[in-house]
Amino acid sequence: METVINKLSEIETAAQKIMDQANEQKQAMSKAMDEKTHEFDASVEADTAKELDKIRTQLNSRMSEEIARLQEQTKQTLANMDKEFSQKHDEISTGIYEKIIRM
Repeated sequence: METVINKLSEIETAAQKIMDQANEQKQAMSKAMDEKTHEFDASVEADTAKELDKIRTQLNSRMSEEIARLQEQTKQTLANMDKEFSQKHDEISTGIYEKIIRM
């Protein structure tokens, strides 16, 4: 009978050691997974920041080009208006004068 109790005690001790080792492995795996998750998050964040910078640079470039185009277009429109006014100054003045008098 004592032999059976001793064997049961040995089995229980062995089972406890296995459980302790399993818990240690579980903690080690959890720590490794946390580290991998952190590394992945950092990598994704860096890639996202890099891509955002690239897109921001492209948008700034396009915006600068569009502003330059609009400035040139405005400059041309103003030049055309000045030219037309210079050519038709007397005609425009007379038209305005006649409209004022008719009121």
